[in-house]
Amino acid sequence: MKKLVAIFFVFAFAIWTLGGWSSVSAAEKAIKWRLQSSHDAGTERYPIFKKWLEDVKKASGGRLDIALFPPGGIVKPFDSFEAVSKGVMEAHQSYPAYWRGIDPAMSLFCNVPFGLGGADYLNWYYGFGGLDIMRKAYAKYNIHVVGVFGFGTELHYFKTPINSLSDFKGKKARYSSTAADLMKELGVAVVMLPGGEVYTALATGAIDGTDFGDLKTNFDLGFHEITKYIIAPGFHEPVSMGEICVNMGAWKKMPDDLKTLLEMSVKAMAVDINARMEVTSAQALLKFKEKGMTITRLPEEDLAKIQAVASKLEEEKWSKTPLGKEVLDSLRKYRELTGPMNKILRMGDGFSK
Repeated sequence: MKKLVAIFFVFAFAIWTLGGWSSVSAAEKAIKWRLQSSHDAGTERYPIFKKWLEDVKKASGGRLDIALFPPGGIVKPFDSFEAVSKGVMEAHQSYPAYWRGIDPAMSLFCNVPFGLGGADYLNWYYGFGGLDIMRKAYAKYNIHVVGVFGFGTELHYFKTPINSLSDFKGKKARYSSTAADLMKELGVAVVMLPGGEVYTALATGAIDGTDFGDLKTNFDLGFHEITKYIIAPGFHEPVSMGEICVNMGAWKKMPDDLKTLLEMSVKAMAVDINARMEVTSAQALLKFKEKGMTITRLPEEDLAKIQAVASKLEEEKWSKTPLGKEVLDSLRKYRELTGPMNKILRMGDGFSK
């Protein structure tokens, strides 16, 4: 009930604030930005961001007009962080996992294997100081983080059966961020690919398997056409947290009311994505089954072994930079605080989550 109330107030405040700004004089010179997405125009997620930017333009009375571009529309997909930092474009929508070459700890802003799910990650960001940590880290690169959102658990899609931990060994597959570290330890030859190249890599045999997006996204991408097996659970990536970032100089030049509008609009979009995800993922799972996909779950004893590997990586690798330690310490404190409460309040039937 408390979550429903919280969602109501996020939307109520967003509607109130957006409605208040819509009457601003159109005579004021419009701010025109370019934002590159990490999602191709033909995917399910691209229209989400297109609609968001259309709403922002409408709510601002035309004062803030942000044009959306697909990956490669301005720069290469993995170059967008640098492009925003240098002002080549004003903004991007992407995922922190892609910036681990800049700082390995950036991956932790996206997910942690066996870590928090989507709703809890949003709670950590917006209610427990996670966004403040992220903004401080990105500010060093001349970037302001407007806000975050999260897509659902990522499962594994393979051409051949994966029934146990040992079956991963020797496979070549696409993973990113901390998930890539973990899967390497499990014997997978990891390849880093942008989303738009995954289907072709699977179809041509360049890789044996992949993770990528939530179930709905992957069904729309046609993974059932080129793989036969879905392996659960998504221990390696319980959620994929994304970011909306703006060049710091462009952000500072923007009027305060538009800054607030943009921040609140990202929050509202995050709630909307989270609310839709359960339904669309459940529907997509049924469609995968109808297409003949085999869905398997790894044995509990194997999951325990994998979690031990993840815990070792957390201690020996992911927490070794100052930023990594700060993020992981904060995430642990969040779990320590909320864990006992969740055991009492959550019934396990899905209705009390």
